[in-house]
Amino acid sequence: MVLVVMTVLAALAIGVASGGRFRDLAQVSFRGGVLVGFGLGVQLVLGWLSGRTDGEGIVGLPLLIVSQVALLAFFWLNRRLPGIPVAFAGFAMNALVIILNGAMPVSRVALRAVPGGGPGAVTPGKHRVLEPGDALPFLADVIPLPPLRTVVSVGDVALAVGVAILIVTLMRRPHDAEPRRDDVPAA
Repeated sequence: MVLVVMTVLAALAIGVASGGRFRDLAQVSFRGGVLVGFGLGVQLVLGWLSGRTDGEGIVGLPLLIVSQVALLAFFWLNRRLPGIPVAFAGFAMNALVIILNGAMPVSRVALRAVPGGGPGAVTPGKHRVLEPGDALPFLADVIPLPPLRTVVSVGDVALAVGVAILIVTLMRRPHDAEPRRDDVPAA
């Protein structure tokens, strides 16, 4: 989550610095927006329930899978937008490893490399400590980012790159001879 927030902020700054406008970003029409609301809403509820109920595992994984499918569908519906194919690939990698393992495995070694890390830093629910028999461990959270105090996956990096491409590209869309405030000569 920290990586996504930092990516969005950096992409907005790059977009503005390269002549882009926030207004252009606000005019984008995404398809299936309700899927994002639903998918993220389910994940927020699961995060809140995490550790509060004994039966979380019974409904938690199926609900997590449903939320992942909803978010994948959103990316698929918007695949023609710049950066979305890269973001889709990243999210799909994350969804695959989560579905196969019941949660996103997080490397102990990577956790120890970040301040405040260690196996105790993994909150139950969508994440858990990486175990030897886990499927696709190379897609797990194995990349430590000490400055951000987090561990991310290859999928997270691809998702972040896709989001950055999307934001910067949409902010810098060409316009039909529409004068900008700073292009209008002073009277």
